Amino acid sequence: MTSPLDDNKLNTRIDAHAFAARLGGGHFLDELYEGATRLAQEVVQMGRPAVLTVKLRFDKPKGSVEPIVTVKDEISLVPPKADPTGTFVFVSDLGFHTRDPRQAELPVKLVPPIEKSVRTPPEVGAAVRE
Repeated sequence: MTSPLDDNKLNTRIDAHAFAARLGGGHFLDELYEGATRLAQEVVQMGRPAVLTVKLRFDKPKGSVEPIVTVKDEISLVPPKADPTGTFVFVSDLGFHTRDPRQAELPVKLVPPIEKSVRTPPEVGAAVRE
C-alpha cells in the first residue's frame, strides 16, 4: 500500500518537455526556437555553417540540505561568418601599388562630340500580291 506522500511524488514528476519549458522562467523554448530559426535563415542566405549551443549549469543552493538543484540555462548563437573581403594590390619592386606598374599609361584625349544626322527611310510602295 502506498502513502499519500508517495502519490504526491508521482504527481510532481515532470517529463523532458516540461523540464525544458520551465527553464529560463518559461521562455527557454521560445528563445531556443527563435535562435534556431534565425541561424537557419542566415545559413541559407550565406551558405556557411552556424552554431547554436545550449548550456545548462546545475548548482546546489548554499546551505541546502534538501535534494534540490538550481538550473541556469544559456543559449549562445554563433552566426555564419562572411567570407573575408580582401584588398587587391599589385606587388612590384618589393612594394604595393594600386595600379599595375607594368602597364604603360595611355594619354587621355578629349574628343569633341559627333553631330548626329537623322536619316529618313526611303519611300516604299505598298506591298501588292500578284
